Amino acid sequence: MAKSLRSKPKLRAKSIKRQGEFNQFVDDRNARLAEKARLNLLKQNEEKMAQDTPIEEASEEATKSAPTTGNMKTALKRRIKAKKSRSKKLKF
Repeated sequence: MAKSLRSKPKLRAKSIKRQGEFNQFVDDRNARLAEKARLNLLKQNEEKMAQDTPIEEASEEATKSAPTTGNMKTALKRRIKAKKSRSKKLKF
């Protein structure tokens, strides 16, 4: 009996093995990942602080030169409109 992988004796044995043998490896892995994530966050913060001032100046120049008048329809909208008008016509 108890050949199933879901049987209670097998589950108990697997949990004991996880707690005893593999728990150390899991804890070490979690510690490495946490340290790597912390270093990555510090690196991102440093890059963000270094790039804060140039981005603001560049964005102000970009907004000043952007046109606000004229035809705003994109090529996609024009294609969709043309397709709708074609589909309503019947050909004999």
